[in-house]
Amino acid sequence: MLALLTFSSCEKHEETYFDSPFVSIADENGGSGMTVNKDGNNLVTVVYITLSASAEKFSSPIDIEYELLAGDGLKENVDFKLQSTTKSPITFVPGIYTMPIRIQWFRNADFDPSKDNTLTITLSGSSLEGMTLGYPGPDSKKKAYTFTKR
Repeated sequence: MLALLTFSSCEKHEETYFDSPFVSIADENGGSGMTVNKDGNNLVTVVYITLSASAEKFSSPIDIEYELLAGDGLKENVDFKLQSTTKSPITFVPGIYTMPIRIQWFRNADFDPSKDNTLTITLSGSSLEGMTLGYPGPDSKKKAYTFTKR
């Protein structure tokens, strides 16, 4: 019995690697959402788009597109502003695997907490054929990031 347990615990553990390129979005802690204080003014938040591709597939620039969807309680240039240097599409050059998206938040005297005060950034396209948006798998985790202003 002891020999059986010894042999069964000696199985070789192999790492699983993704063999297809993918792109994800998250904050610096790996989260997929953040709350923004409604009273904050000129507050800048940053999320990161991270590309995962082998050198053979990443030999020329790759454009990643994303969309912003604001709830009915938020207005661009009133509640928030996307910094122009991080507008979609974001171009990754070989050797660069992470790029920021910067949002500047403003205090709005007309803020209505009963409305949908979310801003969602969703990865929507890639110039690299076959690139998965979000983590590989049926849930497509890290394909979107949501800010909630409260």
